[in-house]
Amino acid sequence: VDSHRVEGDDKTRLIVSLSRKALGKVGLLVELQKRLQDGNLLAPTGESSEIDVPLPRASVEGIERAAGRVVFYAPEALRINPKEQSQLRVVTQAEAYDGMASQRGNRFSTTRPVLAFAYGKPAATLSVEAQRRRPAITAKQLLIARCDTGVIKYEARFVYDIRYSSVKSVRIDVPTELSSKLH
Repeated sequence: VDSHRVEGDDKTRLIVSLSRKALGKVGLLVELQKRLQDGNLLAPTGESSEIDVPLPRASVEGIERAAGRVVFYAPEALRINPKEQSQLRVVTQAEAYDGMASQRGNRFSTTRPVLAFAYGKPAATLSVEAQRRRPAITAKQLLIARCDTGVIKYEARFVYDIRYSSVKSVRIDVPTELSSKLH
């Protein structure tokens, strides 16, 4: 790729200039990211939201054959299911990346692959249903008692697994008479 620019009133057309004439198979990897401000996706309301996913496709005349593959990534806190799809074939993530010179993997560390599709020259459409999962917190406690001559020392360890939430810390309340003895 020599250069690229975005055009159109709604900035939905990507113009790519190749550095030289392309013969044979030509592939282009496009990564798109969209921040969603839907209230149903920001907090666990129990309601689903429908999201239309525009799929990139070549619009140049004279192309004999065009095929595309799309891998849809989403945060773990969102449950994503396809709602309406046309002209799409479900594939595995490995098949979606098959034949690419470099597999970049997941460049967005807070997401995971949830859907993968392949499509051809007819215009393909996809809409997904997204729902925010309720936060789930699992707490595990390990109590260790060490017995020495005439003394028993207790050690308690807590392990928390916080999923589908942006909670960064957990407060543990203890009786005030024990607070001075805790380390």
